[in-house]
Amino acid sequence: MLTALLVTQPAPPEIPQSARLVEMVVARVDRTVITLSDLIAATGLHLLRERGPAVAARAHYSSELLHSVLRQLVHRELLLLEVRRLQLRPVPDAQVSAAYRQLRKGFIHPDRFVDFLVGFGFMEERLPAPPLSPPENLAAVLRADLQAQRFLELRIERGLKIDDKELLGCAKNLGGAQDLVRLRQKMRNYQGLVKLLALLKRLADRSQLGFGPSFEIDLFEQIGPQPCPPI
Repeated sequence: MLTALLVTQPAPPEIPQSARLVEMVVARVDRTVITLSDLIAATGLHLLRERGPAVAARAHYSSELLHSVLRQLVHRELLLLEVRRLQLRPVPDAQVSAAYRQLRKGFIHPDRFVDFLVGFGFMEERLPAPPLSPPENLAAVLRADLQAQRFLELRIERGLKIDDKELLGCAKNLGGAQDLVRLRQKMRNYQGLVKLLALLKRLADRSQLGFGPSFEIDLFEQIGPQPCPPI
């Protein structure tokens, strides 16, 4: 169920890194509140993972990028609601620490990693070197990401299967020589997206969702044409 959130100030179309301290509700998923600071931090983390530390450090965030990351955050929170409902076991601390070490590897200079942690609100005070274990705020984000990812592996990815008959039929429909390994993966990816979209829609239907002004988003993007169009 979608409802509008009332907030006192609208979001600007582009929000620089310096705006991270503004505490403004941009979305709500049942009792979980997503603030502008949460969104900026998640956007920095997204850019770090996808494009590296240099881009994450200097980026100015467009509305399009913020809305895309917000969509991911809302999807994650919907999945975590289901994780809590099913009382699934938590992600071990060792996996959270491993994810933190992987982030550190992206920075050649340790002080740049400290800059990232402080600049995006994952660490309040600047230290002479990165902490050996993830700061509390970052650990919570990494744990949530890992928990949602593991749930999807159990709920969706393990059930994905494209048998040889279906694969060869698709190749025949497409005509001409096909790379069957790549085609199978495309079919599997599409099957997974369809199942994920259906799951998220079911979870959204039984949840209370709200968005702040300038942050209303289309929660479910189109997933594109299927790799095997029928004849």
